[in-house]
Amino acid sequence: MAMYNGPARGGTRGGKDQFNWDDVKEDRQSQNYLGHSLMAPVGRWQNGKDLTWYAKGSKGKQAELRAAQAEEKRAAKAKDADLMAQMLGEKPMQAPASKMDRIQKNKLFKKNQEGEAEEGTVAAEIQGEGFGERIQGLGFAPVKIDDL
Repeated sequence: MAMYNGPARGGTRGGKDQFNWDDVKEDRQSQNYLGHSLMAPVGRWQNGKDLTWYAKGSKGKQAELRAAQAEEKRAAKAKDADLMAQMLGEKPMQAPASKMDRIQKNKLFKKNQEGEAEEGTVAAEIQGEGFGERIQGLGFAPVKIDDL
């Protein structure tokens, strides 16, 4: 009959409350821990140095970025509030803003005196060969069950 006098090996089996980066610094195999170079730096060259310099941007750029993000968020919230007010009937409905003016739209569908579309317009593409043409093939017509 064996008697239990404690664990066979010393140490702990781990646990967040038992882990300490200072212990990793003293460990002979500290290089086996992920993040050891940042969390447990050992050596003279690391004293007083910012080891996470690469992850930090310049302070001016960070302030600019935060200001731009805040402005974008404010504009999106204002647009959402405006659209919500329109949908609830609190404000009159507005037509969405178009990127093209009326003259540019008319040029896209321009036709000559004979009623034919001018070359290079959307109307010419619609009238061109192959647009809207019916192609016969598998599934082009309904199938009668009697013919099967």
